[in-house]
Amino acid sequence: MRSSTQDSQLNDAIEFIQAHRNSRHEVADVVKQEHPGTPQATQVSLLELDWIPPKWWHLVTGQPHRSPAPTQVYRRHLEVCVFSQILSELKSGDLYVAGSHDFANYYDQLLDGPTDRAKLPDYSLQVNRPTETSAFLAHTRQWLATQAAQTDQHFPANTHVDFQRNRLVIHRTKRLKPKGLAQLKSLIEQRLPPVNLLDTLIDTELWLNWTRFFKPKSGHDPKLDQPVARYLSSPFCYGCNLGPTQAARSLLDFDRHQVADAHPHHMDVDQLQRANERIINAFNQFALPQH
Repeated sequence: MRSSTQDSQLNDAIEFIQAHRNSRHEVADVVKQEHPGTPQATQVSLLELDWIPPKWWHLVTGQPHRSPAPTQVYRRHLEVCVFSQILSELKSGDLYVAGSHDFANYYDQLLDGPTDRAKLPDYSLQVNRPTETSAFLAHTRQWLATQAAQTDQHFPANTHVDFQRNRLVIHRTKRLKPKGLAQLKSLIEQRLPPVNLLDTLIDTELWLNWTRFFKPKSGHDPKLDQPVARYLSSPFCYGCNLGPTQAARSLLDFDRHQVADAHPHHMDVDQLQRANERIINAFNQFALPQH
């Protein structure tokens, strides 16, 4: 993992906890004394702590305030804090994984300077914006001034925004229902026959045999009674967010234990992904709306 910005404090923290991974001490020193007992005695920081969020500060350092700077941290709490921050920065793009697809460096995906300058005139024509710096600034300032003036002009008549206790409050807008919506819903309900979701799962299984991707973690053939039916009951249960108890009420042949058992022991992420790919690829063969 690497930082996509000039701030490398989190990477230093990752290296710090890796260096102390075999330690059994509750605390770890973040300051080292050099030349103790001499006039040249100094303190050298082993880990910068500015990156630690306020909610983690007391847990990691044991201090309510950031001053004076701590000399030790609670090792286990620091590890959890680092992993929490890794999660946050991977999502925001401040941290990336070299060679990764999902967590690649966002800035490497941007256009380089020469390519950007070559495409800029065409982009300017498409968005009707000037590209020269002073003209672009003047255009943007004029646009913002116009928008601000229009907003101020319409504010007294705006029923969705007002001031309460010197604070701007934006109310939720009411959903607009077009004329004839109720009649359209009625006609759709009359002409659209009800479809049983389990019947849909069974039909797609007969066409595509997508439950063949599910099997025990050992790789052997399933020893379940009615394995295909059990495999169909699990997507129905968890895909509809019912839970095994509620789903068993809609199934005649299985109890809640049988519904719940197939999911953790016969289905993993890779198997579900392959089943999804089989269904999506089959869907894309037809001239249907695709998203």
